[in-house]
Amino acid sequence: MELGVPVKLFARSALALLAALPWGGNAAELKTLIHAVVGALEGQAFGVDSLLSHMRLDAGTVALVNRGTLREARERFEREYIAASLRQHRGRITRAAKALGMQRANLYRKMRSLHVAPRG
Repeated sequence: MELGVPVKLFARSALALLAALPWGGNAAELKTLIHAVVGALEGQAFGVDSLLSHMRLDAGTVALVNRGTLREARERFEREYIAASLRQHRGRITRAAKALGMQRANLYRKMRSLHVAPRG
């Protein structure tokens, strides 16, 4: 119970979002975000919506590519998101699948369809 608040739990989707964003070694920015979310949270667990309400997603954090169809944009996002999770977990498929909230076999299938290498 550090900071005088009860222990809070991250939803897998929230952890996946944090892992996918390019923090660039900026631990202070990440720490500030977590403190803000924990301080404002009334419940015990928080998800993506809690994070997004305290974040500013701009060109410095997330680059939006406005070309192609929605399907192509979704595929690009999924490819980058999965690759980021694989990098974070050093190519360990089982751990990346757990963090992404999906079964390992489904992650393998998705990686194959999106042409994502196990090493991200």
